[in-house]
Amino acid sequence: MLLIVLMFSLGIFVTYLIVGIGLLRIIEQSSSLQATIRNILVVLISLLGIWHVYDAWHLRKNTESSFYTPKAFIRLTESVTKNVSLPAAFFIGALFSLIKAPCVGAVYFVILDMVRQGQGAGIMYLAAYNLGVVLPVLILGAAIAFGLNPEKVENFRKERRSALRLITGVTLLVIAVLMYAGII
Repeated sequence: MLLIVLMFSLGIFVTYLIVGIGLLRIIEQSSSLQATIRNILVVLISLLGIWHVYDAWHLRKNTESSFYTPKAFIRLTESVTKNVSLPAAFFIGALFSLIKAPCVGAVYFVILDMVRQGQGAGIMYLAAYNLGVVLPVLILGAAIAFGLNPEKVENFRKERRSALRLITGVTLLVIAVLMYAGII
């Protein structure tokens, strides 16, 4: 179980790192578009912030989030997990990271903008972000492997997801305003 969780997390980590490095290279090569890229990032972060705030409201009225995992991915995951292998766990982690990008992508854009501006070691920021994304997966996976009831984890997540979405949305909107004002 722990090896499968590690491979799943490694799939997430590697995918976000590769995508981040690729986006960073594109941003760096288009120096004439720096202001446009920053404005696009502000708009994207604002839209994702608004979506998170909307989803917090939506979750209070509905059982399902407006962020949803496509049914095809759920079916693929179920079929792959029946024949669990380490490469399959890595693949599912990589695919999971791409599907869940709207949930975590706004902060990624902020980090890419900081890297673009030369504020620190870019790859280190990306690696730290990726570690922050996979750390909860690793902790939960280890806890479940050592006996934590998965249903308790799911109930905890469902009970607090509206508040988490609201906090995330407000935080993203504040970040967008600070970026627009040139503070970050």
